[in-house]
Amino acid sequence: MRLEAAMLAFLMLLLLPCRPATAQDATAHCTGRPSISETELVRASCGTEDGMAIERYFGPTPSSPYATAFDRREVLVAHGAEQGGKQASNPIGSHPVRSPTRWLAPPMEDRISRQSEAGAARSHGRWRISTSTVEYGTQGGLPGFFLSCATATRPAGKNASATKAVTIVAECFAPEERRRFYRTLDSTR
Repeated sequence: MRLEAAMLAFLMLLLLPCRPATAQDATAHCTGRPSISETELVRASCGTEDGMAIERYFGPTPSSPYATAFDRREVLVAHGAEQGGKQASNPIGSHPVRSPTRWLAPPMEDRISRQSEAGAARSHGRWRISTSTVEYGTQGGLPGFFLSCATATRPAGKNASATKAVTIVAECFAPEERRRFYRTLDSTR
């Protein structure tokens, strides 16, 4: 009985489009192969919210007893349809202009002293990347550690005018890890 159910689920996945446009499609997306083919990252969870399939990936757990939340890599991938004619909301941060839905927050939010948008969006292939800079304070109010939080958005289909589906990848990383983020985008289906 389990084998028949598994085969039926597999066949249904083959019949469904790769990029979910409804909540049902988003749920089915979670039973398919992971969106990121990068071997360092492991899909830890997949669920749906606001009609989007949201996959959360983690890098290896650091072995150092002194490791903090800054030392473990977390990447979010969302697939779904544009919401109300606008692109799906930016999944990082708590900027008041953004949707109240927050899928990926910078680590140790309570220690952030300042967060600002980092200017014009960049492009990487078909990806459009928006970045914000997160600054953590130190004792005495001096500038501390900086992170870049990037959100990359790409139309899901080859012909952007023919589809309303989008793929979003989000990650907060040290500024020197920007190339690693681009490699992640290259390995995202």
